[in-house]
Amino acid sequence: MSTSLVSVAEVAELKAAHEAQPPGDVDTTLETPAEVVAFLVHRLRSIGADEEELAHDVELVLRAAEMERESIRAARDTLAALGYGTAITKAMTALARKAKPIR
Repeated sequence: MSTSLVSVAEVAELKAAHEAQPPGDVDTTLETPAEVVAFLVHRLRSIGADEEELAHDVELVLRAAEMERESIRAARDTLAALGYGTAITKAMTALARKAKPIR
């Protein structure tokens, strides 16, 4: 039984949408995984997302980006130090366990 909140189809859809964007339209202002997740959480909270929605969308973005476990753990540690909720950090811990190590 999988505990993932995100389907393979959702990951594929997000990757396809990203790849379909013209190169000049991709914003590279956010540089680290922690910055990306923090911004995502901020935007979702601003529209009233609950903790389950936050965990889902964080997992979706990290899986679509094919983040390595060390990067996920570093981002998780940064967000935990900044006081982000345990639902987000627990979801990131679970995802890091399943992610590939740095090659």
